[in-house]
Amino acid sequence: MLRQTYRYGSLKWPSGRGMKNDWRTQLERWQAAGLVDDATAARVATWEGAQHQNAARGTGHRLDWPVLLALILGGIALGAGVLLFVAAHWDATSPSARFAMVLAMVALFHVTALFSEHDSAVRSALHALGTIAFGAGIALAAQIFHLEVDWTDGLLLWTLGAWTAWGFLRDAPHTVLVAIATPWWLA
Repeated sequence: MLRQTYRYGSLKWPSGRGMKNDWRTQLERWQAAGLVDDATAARVATWEGAQHQNAARGTGHRLDWPVLLALILGGIALGAGVLLFVAAHWDATSPSARFAMVLAMVALFHVTALFSEHDSAVRSALHALGTIAFGAGIALAAQIFHLEVDWTDGLLLWTLGAWTAWGFLRDAPHTVLVAIATPWWLA
């Protein structure tokens, strides 16, 4: 907690969430002390109200870097876990079960993201996992159905899927996926 001493006494700045939830009380204190006039207080109240409405909808605010890092690492760990689960049971499952499993993963990640009550970053991470699973589904379909195609054709389909998802979502994970997949296909 940061304390600064002024002529009128000690002013305590609450850290983190305290200021976010207690801005009305602070504004009233400043108004009562004559530090803020009524017009300025009304503008501050309007602006803060809009910020809190945007935060409630999951827009208009940025995540702290530890939360963002946890989401990135969590998405990578979840994706790796899915891949390890599939790889561990690969020989024991039939081709139709493999294909159904990958299609279910694509649908599960995207549908979960659509109905998620969480922050927009969680939704973006789930959509990105669905797009990655889509690429795995393309590769698996080529293997199961013994398609005699070049691997770049599958990469082209996955890149088009990533571009389509980026066109709908316009989020950072899909920007990264497109930035990786497009030059990879062109190479």
